[in-house]
Amino acid sequence: MEGKIKRRQLAGTNERYGEYAFDSFLDTMEGLGVAGVFLSDGTPHFSCEQLSYSECTQLRRDAEKRGLSIVGLGAKGKHSDCRLTEEDPEKRRRSVRYFKKSIQVCREMGIPCMTVSFTPDRGQHGSGAWERAKDMLWCLCEEGQAQGVTIAAGDLGFSKSSSGTLADLIKMDHELNHPGFRILADTGAGDCDGKRLGDWFSAFGDTLCIMQLSWKEGQIHGRETAACAARHGYAGALVLRYLGEKYSAEPARADKIILEMLEPFME
Repeated sequence: MEGKIKRRQLAGTNERYGEYAFDSFLDTMEGLGVAGVFLSDGTPHFSCEQLSYSECTQLRRDAEKRGLSIVGLGAKGKHSDCRLTEEDPEKRRRSVRYFKKSIQVCREMGIPCMTVSFTPDRGQHGSGAWERAKDMLWCLCEEGQAQGVTIAAGDLGFSKSSSGTLADLIKMDHELNHPGFRILADTGAGDCDGKRLGDWFSAFGDTLCIMQLSWKEGQIHGRETAACAARHGYAGALVLRYLGEKYSAEPARADKIILEMLEPFME
């Protein structure tokens, strides 16, 4: 019998709901029947830099009263020009402040995991950018550990090929060697589709803490993803993420479609 994913693992994200109020996004998630939400920073209705601690508490309560858990926060930093690889001293200090504030938001909202994905600044792909990224990640992992928040990395952006994404993450995980560091797997990556997801489980095991089920028209690996996740005993969050354009103005419709596609593989 093929393995199935658990409905309670499914989470929606606000990434495409920027034109909607935060309460409207939460209402939609409740209506779709997902168990959790993954918050993407930088949308018009959610900005870590602008949130007060009292607002964090209220947002957490808003989710809880709808029966939704907040499974993670994506600290992108793009909207504020903050990068893990920043070289300029002043901009690097500003980047550190941004990511640390995002960790504090996680603490106040009871969010267990903050994810970071990035590209090297200004086209730099050399060892300097790699070392700056590693140093920043170490700093954030130390802060996260103190605050009870796990730091997880996705695409490091140093490789142009999809096969390089996995290799980069293996290298960073080995070099960083921090107990507070985990991995984000994205099924939208070429080497992390349903057929090759097992390579990620083999490489990272328990350090694989969150998974994004990224899809666009005609591309979803439901059966393979569900079977692989079940085979490896993955019990973490599965975040629904739409990457296409057809339903960009109708994010709820996109989420409904992917849920319908996944229905045969859920229990």
